[in-house]
Formats: sequence, C-alpha cells, structure tokens
Amino acid sequence: MSIVDSALSLMTSAPMFLAAVGLTAILTLEAATQLTQLRFVFAGLIYLTTALWYFIDPVYNAADYRKFSPAEFDEAYLQIVLFLLSFRFLIRLVPPRTPTRVLREFDPRRLDRGPIIGALFFAWLALFAAGMALANFDFVNILFPVRARTTWNTLFARGRYAGTTGFLLSAASYSYMMLCAGFGVVMVCSRRSTIRAWMLGMMALTWPMFALSGSRHTFLAVCLPSILATLLIKRWSRMQRTMFLIGCGTAVNLLMLAVIEFRNEGFDKLLTGAVSAQRVAEAKHRGLNMPEELMYILRYQRSGAFPLENGMNYVEHALNVIPRPLWPDKPLVGRRFALLRVGAVGGDITATVSYGFIGQGVANFGPYLGPFAPALLLTLLCRFLCRLRDRGDPFARSALILFCLGLIPNLGRDISLLVLWPMLFGYAAVRIYERYLAPRPSVARFPVRRPRSTDLSLPVPEPASSRSAVARGVSPSSAIVIPHTP
Repeated sequence: MSIVDSALSLMTSAPMFLAAVGLTAILTLEAATQLTQLRFVFAGLIYLTTALWYFIDPVYNAADYRKFSPAEFDEAYLQIVLFLLSFRFLIRLVPPRTPTRVLREFDPRRLDRGPIIGALFFAWLALFAAGMALANFDFVNILFPVRARTTWNTLFARGRYAGTTGFLLSAASYSYMMLCAGFGVVMVCSRRSTIRAWMLGMMALTWPMFALSGSRHTFLAVCLPSILATLLIKRWSRMQRTMFLIGCGTAVNLLMLAVIEFRNEGFDKLLTGAVSAQRVAEAKHRGLNMPEELMYILRYQRSGAFPLENGMNYVEHALNVIPRPLWPDKPLVGRRFALLRVGAVGGDITATVSYGFIGQGVANFGPYLGPFAPALLLTLLCRFLCRLRDRGDPFARSALILFCLGLIPNLGRDISLLVLWPMLFGYAAVRIYERYLAPRPSVARFPVRRPRSTDLSLPVPEPASSRSAVARGVSPSSAIVIPHTP
C-alpha cells in the first residue's frame, strides 16, 4: 500500500486522525502569521514536533498499525486534539508577549570584540581535552567516527548504569554539545569575516562527531540553533528564508536517513562507494512510533494492566539526577510500561520504551485529563524562555534561547530532564559568564556638561521666585531678577 493510500485509508476509517491533522495545520498557520512574538515561534515548533512524532509513522509504516482498531485510532488522536486545544489556550494566557526582535537586539561589535568568543573557545578546549583523556586520545575515531557504533568510542562515554561519575560525565557531555552549538550561532551573528571563518572551521571539526555517532537527537540539538538564528536574526527576505529552510530540511532529512541506515555498520562503506547512495534514498525513518505507544498505553489502561502513575513518572524523571550509588533502589523510569511492551530477561528489562510526550501525560493522569499535563509543562517552559531576555548579556541570552528552541523536537519522546539538562547547564554557564566575564554596560567617562547661569552665551532661566510671585499675583517688578549684562 502506498503512502497516499495509507493516508486516505486513515482519514476515512479514523475521523479523529483527520481532525488532529487539520487542527495542527490551522494552528501552525496561525503561529506562522504571528512570528513577531517569541511565544508563537515556540508554539510553531511544538505544532511541528507534534506532526513529526504523531502523524508521519501511521502513514509511513501503515503495516505496523493494523493491529489497532479504528476505535483505538480515534481514542488516541482524540488525546492529541485535546493536547492541541489545551496548549493553544495556555500559550495565549501564560507566556508574556515578548517580541521576537529581542533576539537580534545586541551589539555585533561587542560580540566580535568582547570576551564571549574567547570564553566559548577555551571552555570547549578544556572539555575537549578532558574528553580526549578519557578516550585515550583517539582523535580520529572521536572527531570523525565513520565506523559509527561498530567502535562505540565517544567523548564522555558512560554505561547504562553509570555509577558515581555518571552525572559528571553527563554534565560534561551536555555542556560540550551546547558549546559546539554555540559555534554555529556565533558564525551566523558575527559581522567579521575572520570570526565567521574561524567558527566555520570549528563547526567542520566538531559537528561530524554528532552526525556520525548514530544519535539523531544530539545532531539536531547542535545544528538547529544556528538554523533558527539564520531564520530569526538575519534580515533576509521571505523568499531567502524559504529557500534556506527547504535546503536545510532536505539536507537534514538525507543525513538522518543515512544515520538510520549505516549507524550499526559504519559510514565508511558509503564514503568509499562500497554501497550505493541509492540505499539512502530508499531508506525509511524509524523510531517515530509515538502513536503506537499511545495506543498501547490506552489499551493497557482499559485492561487494568497499566494503572495511572499519578505524576510519578514526572517525579522519576526529575529524581533521575541522583546517582545510583547514593540511591541504590532508585526506580528505573518507565519500567512498568517497558515490562508490558518488551518483557524482561533475568529480571531486567530488555529495552526502555518511550511514552511520547502526549502519551506520558495520558500514562500519568489518564485519557482526557492527561493531555493537559504536557500542555501546561511546555507552556511554563515557553514562559521561562520569554523571560530570559529581561536582563543579562543580550547575545548570551539570545544564544541560550535559540539553543533551547533547538531542543524542542527532542521532547517528542518524553518531557524529561534527559532532554532539558543541556538547557539547565547552558543557563548556569550564561550566569557564570555574566557574573565574571561579561562587560558591564558602558558609561561615559566624562559627565555631560550642564549649562550654568553664568554662561552668557546661553539664555538665563527665569528665577523660581519670579514665577512664584506671578502665581501669587505679585508684580514681576517686585520680584528678585538676576541682572543680565549684554
């Protein structure tokens, strides 16, 4: 069955699917007409994330959904409609009307001549040196891992149960990812050709690691901030933005297909021509099956096998920061659902299964009320981002907002600190920069000279005593007047 036939079949057999697609399209168009406000930039990314994770897979891989009835489809996509309506209501109510132009309200001269570029480079150098020491200075396989997961030697590598140092390794990894994303943002915003060339070289050095390591979400987190900076900060025409967006979308799509196809066997075969590039064109995206997980959640809840978690899943995600050696009995996030979906071997689950950000709300609070939970959490995140530019260093805060916006597509699997840790570490880094390195607002060295009454070239103001005398009805001739010598 072709993709068109699958889409038509879904629209006729599951009307709620068509309703959800139509509502998403309408809300996306509404957001596109109000991109002058930062909250609608955020909203547009949420709508696109919803479409990416919930509308593509049932059409793309229709055979995987034949095990669900049309009634199950309708129930699942009703949850998506409720999420969209809840989010649309809250996005108007909670975040402030911060204009998008604040992202470009910084002095490019302070960016090019200030300390932020040096701080960015030396922070990257320190983390890179530490990561290389942990990886036994395997420069080639770390920076250009063309063998992908066949070698599995990465910066700040950690196991599934990382132990005492797990949080430190994760913190270093997230910070390194944020710094590498910063090279792209500086390249877009700088006006000096030498700095742009330097940043482009740093991107060529650091970004292949994220593209070839086999993790799609890390590469998106690194490249999306610079794409958004180009669209939101550069004063391009609508046609230029459209062409740039089409080009970037095509390139990212092909790269993601190549990652899926070759991450378990290495990219060296593709680069050396051992396999045809046609294999990439014929590849299919995998891992976008959040509608399937949502339908399983609803099915297990109806049968009583999966009782409501009543918010404990969100709590487990928040407490996941505590190292396991300090809390040996720390629960595994999503263990109960994973046992139902994939089972266990030797008492240990064989794989973790994501709920999907809408399914996560349903798993915690049930159908109909559950979709309101992710809508509320995402709206609060939007409020936080809109308030970031109220104070602090203009460029550093704008770069942080762009980096956070670039993390939104990765929230499609779960609203988790695992995705948002880079944002928190980035905020901490910006505050440290503002406290110790950022230049203070410029103040004139010499105060502006005010005119004095003895300066005969300037008009002498009328004495206050004369004005008050006139107000009391006294003749101005009786008031005290400062003599003026011509």
